[in-house]
Amino acid sequence: MGGRANICNIYSGGDEIYFYTHNRGTDLPVILQEALQKRWRWADEAYLARIIFCHLVKGMEGSEYSFGIAPYEIDPNHDTIEVLHAEQVVVLMGSHYSFEEYCDLDLSTIRY
Repeated sequence: MGGRANICNIYSGGDEIYFYTHNRGTDLPVILQEALQKRWRWADEAYLARIIFCHLVKGMEGSEYSFGIAPYEIDPNHDTIEVLHAEQVVVLMGSHYSFEEYCDLDLSTIRY
């Protein structure tokens, strides 16, 4: 594990909220995939964002450090992953995947 990274949630109205991790950056694509594979609340932007964040902080919910939420990108070492809620699309390193495609994606073939 290592590296700083963000997930940018882009909402139907154009607002953006970033979820930041200080040390789980290399795991971020898998963390997002696991959250989406639940197939919970894909059409509910607020709930889906909460589901994603819960997966990000899982097991470290009470810690003081390592995570943040902001309306801007925070100090990344890795490309920011975008979640386009209205379109149900994930943008990972410039490639666009529907939520279904992202759930089925073999992330071991992608160097993040």
